[in-house]
Amino acid sequence: MDELSILDSVKQDLGITKEQNAFDSTLIPLINSVFDIFLQLGITKTSFKISDNVDTWDDADIETGVSEMAKAQMFSRVRIMFDPPSTAHVLEAANSLIKELEYRGVLAAEFTSKEV
Repeated sequence: MDELSILDSVKQDLGITKEQNAFDSTLIPLINSVFDIFLQLGITKTSFKISDNVDTWDDADIETGVSEMAKAQMFSRVRIMFDPPSTAHVLEAANSLIKELEYRGVLAAEFTSKEV
């Protein structure tokens, strides 16, 4: 399976083609900061950082059962930091979605870790 790298999937979500690399130096620290948040929330088991477009989602040590929520949360968080909405209502809705994904991700990660 030809899985997109973490960086390329975030770029795709933002409407940036994977060939465009002008924003990589801005996006990589934003992605890494979200991985720091994931570690604090227990969504990842270990610290994880990307430095280019080689690392895939399978490389990140994301708790089983929360990978899709983690991707959605990554896309939402990076989008807000990289290209914030121009209206307060849209920003509020995006932040609300992030909070729900965060809450559900933490619950799922805790449930998964107790099963093992």
